[in-house]
Amino acid sequence: MASLRQRPADALLEQAATVLDALRGLAGGTADADEVAGRLVALQRGLRATLATPVAERPQPLPALLTLAAVAPDHPSTTVEEAVEELAAHADEVASALGPDGLPGSAVVRTAAGPATLDDALAVQLVAQVLAADDLNRSHPDPPLVALGRGALARASRALVAVLADRHPGRSVEVRVPPFAAVQCAIGDPGPRHTRGTPPNVVETDAVTFLRLAVGRTPWPQAVASGRVAASGLRADLTPVLPLLRRG
Repeated sequence: MASLRQRPADALLEQAATVLDALRGLAGGTADADEVAGRLVALQRGLRATLATPVAERPQPLPALLTLAAVAPDHPSTTVEEAVEELAAHADEVASALGPDGLPGSAVVRTAAGPATLDDALAVQLVAQVLAADDLNRSHPDPPLVALGRGALARASRALVAVLADRHPGRSVEVRVPPFAAVQCAIGDPGPRHTRGTPPNVVETDAVTFLRLAVGRTPWPQAVASGRVAASGLRADLTPVLPLLRRG
């Protein structure tokens, strides 16, 4: 899958550059845009600190990192203009540190949520970057302000379904986010174990809708009623397990 063959670092740099370009067009923006801009500044500051602190510790698994990071760290109060200035000032530094000659993806680094492999730290950043971009798009929907990169969507989707599978292990429900991810889990009691053929309980949705469900931007009933989620089977209801991440 081409979107997953792209290095996590390249997916992040591509999405961050796209968001920065969008912010440049929002001078004198709204309070919502200022809030997103502050989150992006905090993300970049955190990433710069992470890249400067490789450690010799056991990394935490990605689902634990995402749960602890809760998508977005506390962020400074800033304006879009101030955020653009700071993000642009350090963009080359970040790009250089994440280049082919930088730390390998398997290197363990210190993040605000604890030690992590660099690839997993970047996956957490990607979830937050995609969420920030989508929040800008929800505020400016016609047309959407920010293009969501295929690599960023792929890795964000895989990270979020990993949280679902880790927190609710089982094989009674299959959750699909085509073309990027699919996972089996259990909602409520373990239910019947599915081993072959078409699962009896299937949830399928697109990557953006799954992101919004995972962080509580969209309620489950609304997503189903709008047709953005297809759910079949008595257990194909994610209401008891949503949102997966409760901040951001």
